[in-house]
Amino acid sequence: MNEFTAEDGFPGSRVASIAERKTPKGREIWMALENGRLFQVREDAPDGEKKFIAQSLPHGALDAQLHTLFVDSENNLWLGTTSGLVLWREDTPRLFTQDDGLPDNIINQVIADGYGRLWVSSRRGIFHVSIKQLLAAADAPGSPVNATLFGRDDNLEGISGMVGIQPMAWKHRDGNLWFVTYRGVVGFDAVRPPETPKPLPVYIDGIHIDGARVPVPGKGSIHIGPGVGQLELHFAALDFSNPGRVRVRRMLEGFDIDWNDATGELHCAYPNLQPGRYVFRVEAINGDGGASRAETSLVIIVAAAWWQTVWFRAILAFACVALVSWIALKVSNRLLKQRLRRLEHEHALERERTRIARDLHDELGGRVTKIGYIADSLLREDEPTPVKELAQNLVTQSHYLVEDLHGVVWTVNPQNDSWQQLAAYIVRYAQRHLAGTPILCTADGAHTIPDLPITPEARHNILSIAKEVLNNILKHSQAARATITMSVENERFRLVIADDGRGFDPNAPENNEGNGLYNMRTRMAEIGGRVDITSNPGNGSTITIDSPLKCRPPQYGGGANPQPKNPDATQSRHC
Repeated sequence: MNEFTAEDGFPGSRVASIAERKTPKGREIWMALENGRLFQVREDAPDGEKKFIAQSLPHGALDAQLHTLFVDSENNLWLGTTSGLVLWREDTPRLFTQDDGLPDNIINQVIADGYGRLWVSSRRGIFHVSIKQLLAAADAPGSPVNATLFGRDDNLEGISGMVGIQPMAWKHRDGNLWFVTYRGVVGFDAVRPPETPKPLPVYIDGIHIDGARVPVPGKGSIHIGPGVGQLELHFAALDFSNPGRVRVRRMLEGFDIDWNDATGELHCAYPNLQPGRYVFRVEAINGDGGASRAETSLVIIVAAAWWQTVWFRAILAFACVALVSWIALKVSNRLLKQRLRRLEHEHALERERTRIARDLHDELGGRVTKIGYIADSLLREDEPTPVKELAQNLVTQSHYLVEDLHGVVWTVNPQNDSWQQLAAYIVRYAQRHLAGTPILCTADGAHTIPDLPITPEARHNILSIAKEVLNNILKHSQAARATITMSVENERFRLVIADDGRGFDPNAPENNEGNGLYNMRTRMAEIGGRVDITSNPGNGSTITIDSPLKCRPPQYGGGANPQPKNPDATQSRHC
């Protein structure tokens, strides 16, 4: 005799059951305590190590009491608990409960026969279940377990096995099984193999459509008209010997995703079925492990209303396509007409601008030239000095007028509506404007500007700013050199005009009293661009004009000729 104490790891609680299991490493002794603790006893534990190794029960049985342990012929360890039947596996123990198909969760005794069945004594009675089916369900969670519970027809209804003293279940050498119950000892003849039950007759014995009963067709299918609110089907699986052992399940193919447990049901209802073909199937499973199965089925065809038919949907789809096409055609024609009117208006404006430019050149230009010729003739006459001075002044002004007139004609002419023409004209204007002055003017980058169209507004505003800057250089800068640089990057036109003159402070009050800087910012804001002014006294000035190649004037609310109230704020919106 050897007494185990707390020093060996034994907690000292009352033992409920002991079982022995063989493993490749040798024998294992398993011990279940009534307080729910499970221990593995190691015979070959080295000195200094505990012989009792505590094991954890699976989730769902952590607070359960242990009633019994059993090892079957395949060396599977089974635990009977107050929370269900546990198949012990070192990695993932599996708990079987009523949700898996067992008749009860309180397991008192477990034993096996010689035909692969596990016999279980529970609170509700004694039942048996296939070990093979339990192992399959352990590997595939969700698989049903079919247990056979002995009840009224076996004169064993309400028989509950006892717990406390071991053993309470015993297998005799002749193969018979014995259980100790609260009503006495119950024996089962488990020597002969289990009989395969015959398939049960399954019937669909009633059909109700919106509460009205209709005949059940013997064969074939049933046709239901459109607009059905509820379809009710009655069915039965006949077993007069032991109805409690029969499992029934049903499925309406085309409506249900999977089988539904219908054990104990007599009918089912399906509301608002859509048009289509359905198959109602009823299956009865009889015997341990589903040894016998029987099924019946009924084809149900729900007719479609006229608005649910394929031809109606096809006509509706064709009508929708036709309507959308008609609307798209109308909208396209309207947009096309608007575009044609806009193009005609633009062409009319171009023709008018061409006419104005031609008239200015031919008529007004000829008259100004004639005035200059007359003034030049006066200079050649032998006139008094005051008259010659007036004539000289008249010749000078006529030259200025001709030059300005050429600029107006160039601006009005639509043939010059391109960025390339604008860049070339700015260079020519700068060279003419600064010719004969101490200021040396150089230009670079005009040849890189693309020949893309430009709006008259953008061309006019950029040219006006360039003229204003060149005029200020000539009047105020006292510079010796002026440079003009042009470039295009990221679809934006960039014009930089710099000089090496005396410079000025752009933020000084005296430089903001006039309209020059204000007008520059306003002009660029109107075409979505900006102008940057960099200058310091004594360090020259740099004026940078930045404008998108596709200029679209911003929308200002109200007025025939709206102007931004805050040019700096407007500039920031279009930068």
